[in-house]
Order: sequence, then C-alpha cells, then structure tokens
Amino acid sequence: MRKTLAIIHAPGATENQERMLVQKLRYHLDLHGLTGVTIRIKPKMPFLEDDSSKCWNTVVLGWGLPSGPTWDKWVCEHNPARIAQEFLVFDLFERRRDDGQIPCEPRINAGSYWSRRVKHKNFQLFLDGYYLRPFAPYGMRCVAKKESRESPSRLRSHNVLVPGNQEDIEIVRLIFDLFVNHDSKRTKIANLLSVQSVKPPGKNARWNAGVVKAILENPAYIGANEYRGSIRFNVFPSIINKSIFFEAQAKIAHESFTWKDVRAMNRKYALSSQL
Repeated sequence: MRKTLAIIHAPGATENQERMLVQKLRYHLDLHGLTGVTIRIKPKMPFLEDDSSKCWNTVVLGWGLPSGPTWDKWVCEHNPARIAQEFLVFDLFERRRDDGQIPCEPRINAGSYWSRRVKHKNFQLFLDGYYLRPFAPYGMRCVAKKESRESPSRLRSHNVLVPGNQEDIEIVRLIFDLFVNHDSKRTKIANLLSVQSVKPPGKNARWNAGVVKAILENPAYIGANEYRGSIRFNVFPSIINKSIFFEAQAKIAHESFTWKDVRAMNRKYALSSQL
C-alpha cells in the first residue's frame, strides 16, 4: 500500500485556518491520487528523525505561510528525500501573479478548491429548488424558504420565487401579449410603457428594448429555475402560459437570424453539394 506523509507547515495559523488548510491539502492529494495519507499539522522540528525507520513513498509539504513560497531553506534543513521516494510541495494559498514576478495578496480562503466547493454547493441548492440570483425578476419576489427541523442548519437563508405585485404581473403579461399576439416591436413596447408612466424594473431609469427583451427571455415567468446554463421546469409558480413564452422565444430567435447567417448557410450547402 502506498504510504504518504503530509505535513502542513503553518506557524501562527489559527485553529480555523488549520482546518481550511487541511481541506485544501486533501483536495491536492486527491487530484494527484495519493492514498494512505498521514497528515501532521505544524509538527515540532526536527520531526523526520522520528520517522526514519518508516519507508514513506511520498512526503508532501503543504506550505501555509502568508509569505511567499520560500521552502528551499526548509527542504535543505530537513532533507525529506532521505526517507521518501518522492517529495511534493503545494502552496496552499494558491497565489496568482500579475506580471510573473510580483504575487498578489494571498488569501487562505481563495483558490480553485474553494471555487469548486462553492459551485458544487450552489448547484445542489439549485437542485433543491432555491433561487440563487441576487434579484427577483420583474413581477415576482423572493421569499425565504422555511427549513424543516430534519434539514441541516444553514449559515444563511435561501430564497424561492413567488408571484409579486398583481399590477407588475399584468405588465409582464401585457408585454408578452403585445410581442406575440400583436407583433409589436420591443422598442414600441418600451415606448408605450414609458408613455403610460409605468415604473421600470429594478434600478433602470426608463424602459428600453433591452429591458423588454430581458423580461421576454426570462424562464422564471413559467416557473423554471436557471443556474449556470442549467434549467429545471415546474419549480416556482408560473405567471405566464408556456405556449406564449416559447412562441416569444421563437420570435426572438427569428429576429436575430440575419441575412449574414443565411448567406453563410448557402455557402455551406453549396460547398457540400460540390463534394
């Protein structure tokens, strides 16, 4: 069995920082397929002499110091190569360099491990039916979902979408009706709403074609939840009929299909017919 000795060298680290460093080091160990790992945190020096009788396949040094990677001196002093076949060093701060020489300010809770962990947690919340965007769509509102006693405690509350003000809902339905059933352009719809002194969504100063398009393309109005390109239907209460929503998507796609696309397709089929 492969035996690995992992050392976290982080003098002055707090208990909370030590836990984060251990998680980040385990992440690196898993990426390299290292098994049979014994992790020691801030061991007293010299410590390798106590393990001289053991034959480690690999010695891993997890560098958890806020200063730059200067582990050359550490390696020369303790010479882990005398008891191991392989020696690896990981910078647990995962520094990023701007110009190839000057490192950015390191942060212990930054890096690929935490980024991957946050994405995984958010995707699980998405699967559980939570709305992860910071603002609710126009005509809807965010409501904190009550957790059952059996569910694990969370550090912060998470939201779901419910229908909002009835007047705003009617405006959303009017936008879809004008666009789909009356063939009104988005600019014309925006001008109509501005003339009627309808308050635009969010912090927008006025209605415009872009604001109207954002409403027409938002799947939340048919009860769908969206996160990073993934969509789940029938998650929230819908305020728009699915048929009119998808007809609006077809019209938007048709509008964006330009003559340049047509000519490109004609060239493609002309070349294929010659083969």
